[in-house]
Amino acid sequence: KDYPIKELGRFFAAKNAPRNGWITRGVQVPETVGGHTMGLIWLINLLSYYKQIDAYSEMGLEHSDLEKLRRMVEFHDIAEGITGDIPHASHNAGTREQERRLMRRFSWLGIYVKPTLDLYEAYTLYDEFTKQVTLVSRIAHDLDSLDIVIQGRSILESRSSCGDRTQLSCLVKEAESRITTQQIKKLLPLARKINMISSESFAHTPSSYVKNYYFPD
Repeated sequence: KDYPIKELGRFFAAKNAPRNGWITRGVQVPETVGGHTMGLIWLINLLSYYKQIDAYSEMGLEHSDLEKLRRMVEFHDIAEGITGDIPHASHNAGTREQERRLMRRFSWLGIYVKPTLDLYEAYTLYDEFTKQVTLVSRIAHDLDSLDIVIQGRSILESRSSCGDRTQLSCLVKEAESRITTQQIKKLLPLARKINMISSESFAHTPSSYVKNYYFPD
């Protein structure tokens, strides 16, 4: 009876798992996997806003694509609740297979919790994310990189001495070079302007701030 609750709790640990890429570069208060996921959802909200005001008529995304994108990023790192954060450079065939097995297990938990929580699509979305064949999956990967760009620039532009600045600069440039879709490339100029530093930790700026500051009524 308690099995699905215990299992879901193990995956839920991703919420507090620190992102190792920041730790290895000397960041003392690193973003968590859960914080990273919320950052991606915020960036999708920004994409949704651009589509709403028709700023980019050639965006090529339907409302259903944006909803699918939200669900994809919600699930894409959930296995790291068990494995711990695996930075981009550390991924290999072994880590991917480990994640794949965990995502199958996570998806099967849907047997116990459906219709309260639909987890059946988790593995399908994870598989699509890793293969990067569809436009939605490529955009999801690019958002993953864009979040690193924003976080890294925020740290570098702060007055804090936190982190190895040379390594952080290289990380930002590497993440930016991985962005290939035109939809996310269009967000880079705006992303460079966003300062998301708070006095105690690095936090994502609410989309309402971006709307009011950059697109006032």
